[in-house]
Amino acid sequence: MKIARLVATLMYYDGVQVFEGEDDSGGRCLGAMIDSEPDADRYLVTGVPLEHLRDLRSGTRDLRAVLLECSREGWYLARVGDNFAAPFILERQKGALLDHDYLPEDGILLAEDRIEDAAVEQPVSRAF
Repeated sequence: MKIARLVATLMYYDGVQVFEGEDDSGGRCLGAMIDSEPDADRYLVTGVPLEHLRDLRSGTRDLRAVLLECSREGWYLARVGDNFAAPFILERQKGALLDHDYLPEDGILLAEDRIEDAAVEQPVSRAF
């Protein structure tokens, strides 16, 4: 079982839509909302190297491409309630991500003005 926490909100619309997280060993992850329930939101989460986060944040790669490529090493589902500041559990999933209807549409890019994290500007190759 992996535990992660929010590092940065990358897209917000009536709640956190896309986030950057970190697990307890320091690996980075990327999460995208897939569903909203009355008591929690559900997220697709993959480990992600910092260079992929840089590409996503700079708008050179879209969200779907990053999630799909990073899911080859494994992917997770997470339920996060109202307190996004609290750590949350990542539940490892089996099978290919493409076999599920969790991926966002093509073409979702993040705005360039969101690059504020020095670690993303100078990436290392560490994903969990």
